[in-house]
Amino acid sequence: MHIEFTFARPQRYFRTYAAPKARHAALPGVLTAGVLVLLGYAVVGFVDDVAWSWLSDVPTVIGFFAVPTGYALWRAWRSYAALMNVPEFLSLPRQYRVDDEALHASTDLSAVTFRWPLVQTVWVTPEAYVFGVRNFGIFDLPRVPLTEQQDAELRDFLAARDLLPADTGLADSPRSRRVVSEA
Repeated sequence: MHIEFTFARPQRYFRTYAAPKARHAALPGVLTAGVLVLLGYAVVGFVDDVAWSWLSDVPTVIGFFAVPTGYALWRAWRSYAALMNVPEFLSLPRQYRVDDEALHASTDLSAVTFRWPLVQTVWVTPEAYVFGVRNFGIFDLPRVPLTEQQDAELRDFLAARDLLPADTGLADSPRSRRVVSEA
């Protein structure tokens, strides 16, 4: 078996997977800001009932709550933006090669090869074959650039090595791949 192609993932591909984590990271800041807004609204609403002279000035109360609310929102935005900022090198064109010996991926800056004995498991997603590699994490091979014949050949190869069950339901199913558009 020999499959070889070059593919560059668009930024949108990575952002699709980063968005849930980014929203989760920003949630505490947004909740803090919401609590501060509600607390400020309650204080302004009950200003007439408060005997303290510094709280009798509504603009002072609004300013008192606006600064920490703004800071909480700014921190939430920074958390979100930090996770959504995908480094440019992840979208460089990569040359992929799959053969009987190993999985290979390379760019102008780097190259990686994983021999088949290191591959422990394979997950199939609409976008990629994701290989669980012992001691190294994962390696994903995009499915979008594969032809139907290459996809079937790779699936049969993986099933023959007991890395992919033969009854994955992918054999003759229509290509349910979500093609990621260029952003």
